[in-house]
Amino acid sequence: AGNRITYQRRFRNETTDADTRELYQRHARGNTLFRNRGDGTFEDISETAQVTLGRWSWGANFVDINNDGWEDLLVGNGMVTSKDDPDDL
Repeated sequence: AGNRITYQRRFRNETTDADTRELYQRHARGNTLFRNRGDGTFEDISETAQVTLGRWSWGANFVDINNDGWEDLLVGNGMVTSKDDPDDL
């Protein structure tokens, strides 16, 4: 819903500048992954890393899941919709 709403031409059109609208759109698109440039700044590599469509994510960590010596990006996602539904556990 966020993408559908924030990309409408009339979304806060009169009261919000283009930069602020872009921030809303970036937030609504999904996950964000930043690469440390090593100089105190970061670059957004979300789209090139293809991680934006992660749906409802709770956090992330780098862990060597398969013991290959490389840290893997582990993202917990999902949402509990009903305490009575065993599929949500």
